[in-house]
Amino acid sequence: MNSAHAINKKHYKKALNFYTALIEKIMTSHITSKKIVLVCPRYGSTLAMIEVLSRYFDLRGIILKNSTKKNDNTLQFLRSANYPVLDISKTDMVTLSPSTIEILVQAIGPGSSCVVLDHGGYFSLNRQALSILKPNLISGIAEYAINGESRYFNASTGDRPFISVGRSTIKKNSDLASANSIMLIAELYLQNQGIMLFGSDVRVGVIGHGTLGGRIRSLLQERGVKDFLVHDIEPNRLGDIPLKNIAHSAPH
Repeated sequence: MNSAHAINKKHYKKALNFYTALIEKIMTSHITSKKIVLVCPRYGSTLAMIEVLSRYFDLRGIILKNSTKKNDNTLQFLRSANYPVLDISKTDMVTLSPSTIEILVQAIGPGSSCVVLDHGGYFSLNRQALSILKPNLISGIAEYAINGESRYFNASTGDRPFISVGRSTIKKNSDLASANSIMLIAELYLQNQGIMLFGSDVRVGVIGHGTLGGRIRSLLQERGVKDFLVHDIEPNRLGDIPLKNIAHSAPH
């Protein structure tokens, strides 16, 4: 895959080597002959993962997440390279209309079932999804985000195997590094606009108090920021936040 337009060549090669080594470590003929459907962000950095998966598995479909829709280059490139991008949105997964079901059935094809590599619990957004998409179509789910894990816990996967890697050490370290990067970039950007992020007259808002949001809030407090607001649609995530620092709604 020539993805120079989407990601630095050096970084892309490093990512290719990482994913290749990871798969070859656990590779067996049974595993690599398996059909997979992948849900993933619409980032250029996702391309290396897609390329390696397509080498070792029977990649039957790619669902690009709506939350990263602004990066249209990824979609255009995948389609130009004949990767099986499915015209399915998050809303489509929620409603799970007959046309959406048909797209999935056609993508998976007859003969054997597939494993879903999910990101954000897309196949649990509709509680009936895995009752409709029976084990002869989807035989198992691997979820690699913590919010997706919680969604699957609130939905039934039937008797299918389900694994989650969202709480693995590697993923945790990656999330913490991302939070640190967000803070650094935000501070530099605001400084360029003449605003000091950690100034006494600045109020900071954090939307979402999961792995990233929680770490960002912690970093703010470590830097002495007291005037901050945190919002999350799941109130149980805010148990250790003082009431004065909880926002009960988020700006649109």
